[in-house]
Amino acid sequence: MIVRRIEPMSCGKMLGITYAAIGVLQGAVFSLIALAGSVLDGHAVHQPYFAKVLPLVFGIGAIVVIPLLTFVIGFVTGLVLSVAYNLAARFAGGIRIDVDTRSFQRD
Repeated sequence: MIVRRIEPMSCGKMLGITYAAIGVLQGAVFSLIALAGSVLDGHAVHQPYFAKVLPLVFGIGAIVVIPLLTFVIGFVTGLVLSVAYNLAARFAGGIRIDVDTRSFQRD
């Protein structure tokens, strides 16, 4: 089997979704760190209100913003890399992949 062409939109969607899933994990970790920071720093008496709430806002925002940004980055990366692969495959002939067809047979 030789991969001669990769459809850019399908590659972009797959990488976008994969990166977004990673972004959800990153956003959750960042959110927990920001939440812990707001709880630990919230006991300071002489801080203005926004200084106490700001880490919490960043933590909640991370759950939405980081997955969206990583989706966009993954989607664009998938588009660019698949187009680059398609151009290179014209000259090099593609990537040869040996597949064991027995694993695809139904018993």
